[in-house]
Amino acid sequence: MHDDSLDIGGRRYAPADVLAALGPLLSPARWARIEAVAAARTRRVIPVLDGLADPRNVCAVLRTAEALGGLELHVVTRGLPLRMTSTAGQGAEKWVEVRRWAAPDACAAHFAGRGYRLAAVHAHPEAIPVEALTAGPPLALVFGNEHAGLSPEMQRRADLHVQIPMPGFSRSLNVSVAAGIVLHRAHAAFAGAAPDLSPAEQRRLMAVYCLRSVPRAARLLARLLPDAPPTDAQPS
Repeated sequence: MHDDSLDIGGRRYAPADVLAALGPLLSPARWARIEAVAAARTRRVIPVLDGLADPRNVCAVLRTAEALGGLELHVVTRGLPLRMTSTAGQGAEKWVEVRRWAAPDACAAHFAGRGYRLAAVHAHPEAIPVEALTAGPPLALVFGNEHAGLSPEMQRRADLHVQIPMPGFSRSLNVSVAAGIVLHRAHAAFAGAAPDLSPAEQRRLMAVYCLRSVPRAARLLARLLPDAPPTDAQPS
C-alpha cells in the first residue's frame, strides 16, 4: 500500500492527523484558501529552467508558476549554483516543489518517462506560435539561459518548439516575461479539465500547506500527537 505519510521532525504523520491537529489553529479564511489552492493545483504544465543564471529570473518564473496553479518547477543547473532571492519569489518557494538536475539529458529523460511533451521555447524554423498550444499530454516547457539560450541537448530532445510572435522591433524578451506569457497560455489550454490531483493527493498537499502556515508546526505536532511513529519505523 502506498504510504503518503509526512516526515516531520523525525516522526511520521498521516495527512488526516496533521489536518485535524493544525486545522483548528488556522482562521476560516486561511483554511478555505488552502483548500481552494490544493484543489486547483496541477502538474499538467511544468516550467523547466535550463541553466538560468540570474536568481531573480528563477524566482520570478517560480512565482508565476505558483500563481497559475503549478505544483512543480525543474531547474537544470548545468554546473551553476541555484540561488533563490525571497524578494523576487515573494515566498512562492514555500508552495512549489523545486527539483534540481545537473544535466539536461537526465531531466529530459525524466519527463519522457512521465509521458510529458517536452516543449522548447525559442526561435526555431519548426516552432509553433504559443497560441497553438493545445490540451493533450502534459507539457514541460523549457526556457533557456539568458545569454546562451537552450542547451543543444534540450533542443535535440524536444518534442515540439514554441515561440512568442513578436511583430515589434524588439526581437527578444526577458526570460521571466516570456515564461509568464507561455505558462499562462499553456494553462489556458487545459482550462476546464478534470482536477489533476486525486482527493488523497489534495489532502496530503493541504497538510503540507498547513504545516507551512502554522508557526512551530513540528513542535506542536509532537505535543498534540505524541504517539506518531518515528521516521525509521515501518509503516503499518
